[in-house]
Amino acid sequence: MRRTTTRSQPLPNRHSLPRPGAATARSVVPGQRPRMAPHGRPGVLPSAVHALLCLGLCLLLPLTPVRAHPPPVPAPAEAWLAHYQQLAAAQPAQCPAAQIPTPPKDMPSRAFGFPALAATSRAEPGIIYSKDALLEHLLVLSRDADGCVHAATSGRLLPFNSRAVASPFANLRIPAELGDTPPVAIVSDAKSIRSWIRYQPESELRARAALHWTLLGGYTGMLAVLLIVGLGFVAWRRNAFALAYVIYLAALLLYHLQALGVGPAWLPFWPAPEHARLVQAVAIALLVPSIVGVVLAFLVPRRPLALMIAGGTALAMAAFVASAWTDWGYRAGALIFAALTVLVLLLLWRRLHHPDPALRWFAAGLAASIIGGGLQATSAVAVDANLPAALSVAFPVGNLVEALCWLVALTLQFRSEYQRDRQRLWSAAHQDPLTNLYNRQWLRQRIAAALATAARRPGARCQLLLLDLDCFNRVNQRCGHAGGDAVLRQVGQSLLELLEPGEAAGRFSGDEFLLLLRPGRDPCAAEGRAGSILTKLAEPLRCGARMVSLRASIGIVTLHAGYAQVDDAIADATLAQEAARRQGGHRAVRFAKSMRRTHKEQARLRDELAQALERNQFLLHYQPVVDLDTGRAIGFEALLRWQHPNRGLLPAAQFVPVAATGGLIRALGYQVVQLACAQLQDWQQRCGWYGGEYLSINLSAEQLGDEQLLTEIRAALDSNGLDPSALRLEIPEAALASETPEVRAWRARVLGQHLLLCIDGFGAGQTPLDALADLAFDSIKLDATMAPGVLHQGRAQSLVQAGVALGTQFSCLVVAKGIESSEQLQCFRRLGCSYGQGDYLAAAMPAAAVSDWAALLQTGAPADAMGYSGFRLH
Repeated sequence: MRRTTTRSQPLPNRHSLPRPGAATARSVVPGQRPRMAPHGRPGVLPSAVHALLCLGLCLLLPLTPVRAHPPPVPAPAEAWLAHYQQLAAAQPAQCPAAQIPTPPKDMPSRAFGFPALAATSRAEPGIIYSKDALLEHLLVLSRDADGCVHAATSGRLLPFNSRAVASPFANLRIPAELGDTPPVAIVSDAKSIRSWIRYQPESELRARAALHWTLLGGYTGMLAVLLIVGLGFVAWRRNAFALAYVIYLAALLLYHLQALGVGPAWLPFWPAPEHARLVQAVAIALLVPSIVGVVLAFLVPRRPLALMIAGGTALAMAAFVASAWTDWGYRAGALIFAALTVLVLLLLWRRLHHPDPALRWFAAGLAASIIGGGLQATSAVAVDANLPAALSVAFPVGNLVEALCWLVALTLQFRSEYQRDRQRLWSAAHQDPLTNLYNRQWLRQRIAAALATAARRPGARCQLLLLDLDCFNRVNQRCGHAGGDAVLRQVGQSLLELLEPGEAAGRFSGDEFLLLLRPGRDPCAAEGRAGSILTKLAEPLRCGARMVSLRASIGIVTLHAGYAQVDDAIADATLAQEAARRQGGHRAVRFAKSMRRTHKEQARLRDELAQALERNQFLLHYQPVVDLDTGRAIGFEALLRWQHPNRGLLPAAQFVPVAATGGLIRALGYQVVQLACAQLQDWQQRCGWYGGEYLSINLSAEQLGDEQLLTEIRAALDSNGLDPSALRLEIPEAALASETPEVRAWRARVLGQHLLLCIDGFGAGQTPLDALADLAFDSIKLDATMAPGVLHQGRAQSLVQAGVALGTQFSCLVVAKGIESSEQLQCFRRLGCSYGQGDYLAAAMPAAAVSDWAALLQTGAPADAMGYSGFRLH
């Protein structure tokens, strides 16, 4: 038996050989001990590098085999090849012929000698292996104790069965008994040559290989499980981050199946070894965009930065693909990828200020991958630094940590999106999208809950306020629907500002809002809150480039156990709201039980009105407009009456408001036009009509802007052969205060048809001066409320004089309405008013009585001899 102690012996004829190591200061000749660093390791690393490696080494510790033998000594490969070729040529005859393989010429090569193994004998053969899983070509040369030379090759570029032991690392066997010449491993690799060549007895390496395969199997299995989980996320919810994560895991599996040797060892369909470089290049070229895709999907940078990152990714892919045929491709791709990493880190650093757990987990995963890739890249660049061999798997370990952290980030992001979706669905179900107040459905639920509470605890009653904006359609007409929406949002914000804790506000319908006050409040608090709301709404609000002030009608009801359903409480609040509107609007009215009876009567009256329109139960009475000096009639005002089958003749004041709220006012107006034109034709045919006389028809605010009304007027005039100048349309003064551009255009078309216009109710204080200046009117009717005060009130007299002056200025008639006595008549005449209308002069009368009235007037009979009394339409 040969001795088993390790020693160094000089090579035969070593002085005749070139010194292997002459090309580098760190190289030594075969048989020479390496110079040791003060810490017992070859070379000295700066402390900063040690600190950087700390995390990676801790992660890689399970994969790092125990170093049982001194490391090899690097040297130029040519000297060792030449030396072993000489030994092979001079070996004994009994030795088998030895053919020394030549390393690939297109790759850099380097030799690593094991002088400590020279002239040693062991119980079993030894294994020289590389701890670099990506090593492309390994050549091991040895000489046994009998002088026979042994040569073998392995690596990624060779079949997997060329390895002496089935291990993820390239390895080759050397004899158990070695001669005086040290064995040598010649490493060839296009990427980088690292001194990760080790020796180990075969039995120990087999045990270590079994552990390596177990770890690799677990590693691959974990990636496969993560891929399945990612596919589950994609199937559950199509998310850009989840889809990018699945693509990343698929590319990562492909890369590590090739890089760690699992594919060639386990998969029979894996490409042949001669395609290893191409497969490796394609695998890493696919991995880079998959990582970048996850980063872009999660961080969603701005377009310029995203384009910059995408362009750098394309360059890195091209460089990595080129590494299949060039030596510079791998390093160029690594440099470009490092630059991309800097961009991503800067973007990530700016985002980390936000307290987002998913972002922090994503950053942790990215940091693990960067550290792992950086450590492995450092090992490829710092060839002579003698870095730990565990760095060969730093990138895979970093990728695994990255995949786990990104899965946590994906889970947190899905959780956040799920919560946002729930919040969005809740908002869609319970919030109004325009004002962000509660919507009708949620308000009904709250009202139901309040009714249930009131049934259990009578002292915990809630006050309900139903608010409706008066004439809000005019805001839409003036400012457009976008401006109207902006006003509604401001109204909603104003209501929120007036709420107290425990109270709720919501948008009940288009321009209706509902407030629920806190249970147990004093009922008087509802009136106070309503007053605050009305005051707030009266303040000017911005509507585009305009400022508008709103008016509102508020109905108040107390929620108590007497309400069996939510609709009953809302119906009562609506009745109170309508009562507030009938009283002039911009006020609050509390519900009273009598309102239900009134509502039923109005509903019945509305149905009867609809039937009356079908049965032609309406007729017109006519009140003369007379010259106060001569007493002659200059025209007539048509006043609507309803011949009710049960209640007799009803004046307009008793049913027109119901028709307006019931949507029948326009149909009623069309019938008035037809009746008036037919009567006018009858008077003209019977010579009861004189030139210069006119017939006036009252229009309501709802009829202004009605194009169908103009069509009906034109058709009635044409069918009866009437001159349009014989018909005059009376427009209420209040309608001019909120006149819209559409109404102005409609009024212009009225004048284009040669119809005369009259301002009715002048002096009520609602006529804007700009409307008067723009309005081409023919006559002015003073408001009937001036007549009682014209005898004693200076303000009424001043208004009459102003109306007369305005008529003189615009060359139009001024008519005093509501004259009930001779004193009022004389006063109006003294103030300069030439025309009048009222029961003292002539009451409203049927068409058949107009001729009799005119005849009596000519004979000097009293003006009210006919005994008729009537009311205006509006």
